[in-house]
Amino acid sequence: MALKRKALVCYACPVFHKEAMLHKLIINARLVEHSTFPDVATLANHEAWNFSSPGATGVANPEPTYSEGSGLLERLSTLVEQGESDEGTTPTQELQSLADAARQSMLGEEPQNSSVAAQFADGLLTVERIASDSAENQDALLAYGTVLLFAHLNRVDWLVAGRWG
Repeated sequence: MALKRKALVCYACPVFHKEAMLHKLIINARLVEHSTFPDVATLANHEAWNFSSPGATGVANPEPTYSEGSGLLERLSTLVEQGESDEGTTPTQELQSLADAARQSMLGEEPQNSSVAAQFADGLLTVERIASDSAENQDALLAYGTVLLFAHLNRVDWLVAGRWG
C-alpha cells in the first residue's frame, strides 16, 4: 500500500442494541466512542464482522477469525504521533503524496475500465483547469482537488488527523 503508516483505512459501524440508543448516542455526540472500526486489512477475504463492543475487536467471517484491535481514537493518536516524527516534509508534499496514491489507485499501470475510473479521469481535467487558473498554490490546490475527487467518487470520507500549531 502506497500510504503505509500514514493512513488509517477502516470500516465503521455503530454499536447499539436498540434504535433509541442509537438516537441517544447521536444526540449526545457519542457515536464514535460507541462504534467499531475494524481495519480493512482485517476483513480481507471475509464477508462479515461480528462484534459486541466498541473498538476494533471482533470476529471476521465466514471462516471465523478472531481479531483484537485498539479503538479508533487510540489508533488515530498513534498515527498523529508517527506523523510528527516525519520531519522535512511539508503539508503540500504530504498532500501531493496522497494525491499521487489516489491517481495511481484509479489510473495506475493497469487501470480498471470502469465508470468510476472514467469519471475520475474526466474530473481530473476540471481540477487541473481550476488549479491552473489559481494565482497561488497551484500544486497544493491540484493535490487537494485530486484527493477530494477520489474520496467523492469512491464514497469514502477523508478526514485529516494532526495537531495545530
